[in-house]
Amino acid sequence: MAVIKDIKDGDLSVSADGTSYTRIYLVTELSGAAEARLYNVLLTAGVPRYGEPHPVIPGLFVIGIVAVPDEAGAKVTVTYGYPTFENKEPNETVPAVIQVGSTLQESTTSKDKDDILIKTTFVYTPVDDDGNQGEQTPEDYVPSLSVQVPMTSIEYQRRENNNPIQKSMLYVGKVNSVGIGAFAPRTLLCTGIEGGSNDGGITYDVSYRFQYEPKTWDATYFFIDPDTGQPHKDVKINPPNGYGVARLYDEIDMRPLNVI
Repeated sequence: MAVIKDIKDGDLSVSADGTSYTRIYLVTELSGAAEARLYNVLLTAGVPRYGEPHPVIPGLFVIGIVAVPDEAGAKVTVTYGYPTFENKEPNETVPAVIQVGSTLQESTTSKDKDDILIKTTFVYTPVDDDGNQGEQTPEDYVPSLSVQVPMTSIEYQRRENNNPIQKSMLYVGKVNSVGIGAFAPRTLLCTGIEGGSNDGGITYDVSYRFQYEPKTWDATYFFIDPDTGQPHKDVKINPPNGYGVARLYDEIDMRPLNVI
């Protein structure tokens, strides 16, 4: 029965590509046919398996194992690093690789940064056809303004054993019904689930894409004055008058995806 004779710490490397760490296991008392011994080394109790986390350094996982024979048995070099989309083992329960970013998108609004309806008062003096001036009349005006709003996108990538087509049909176009991770309910919109296979359908490289809206994906609307084409001057948010909130997206519990 193979046993670990010694464990030696190797190099710890920190660079722009991330952190990597190596640990060397010296294994003796190998058994079995010559062509099977190195394989048996990888099954030795105490030798880490591919994908296992580092026992001390958070975020590092086994991303490579090399076993070579030596006079006493075999030397096993285990490399820890940050998993990438390509080197992750197909498993829907392991942490996914994440990519995040924010861009600006143009939108329109009638509310300011504090979510308060924007109004301005215009005082005008009406004049009849004979040039006679009437009384000055104040009129409230609610504008529709163009604004650049940040839109945060989040993408998770993971190698999996199953075709993601069923997930894509179930989740895409829906928002999260319950809070998940740091995201409140109805703030995450699933915009895409895609997967491709390079081994005939044995494994799939799956991407999960979401857009985050901190104010939720619920839509607000106002009563439009047919004479002006703008929100009516008497529209109020609180108490609501000519103002409403609509839920346009179906909800679903996104926790079963196990990516967030």
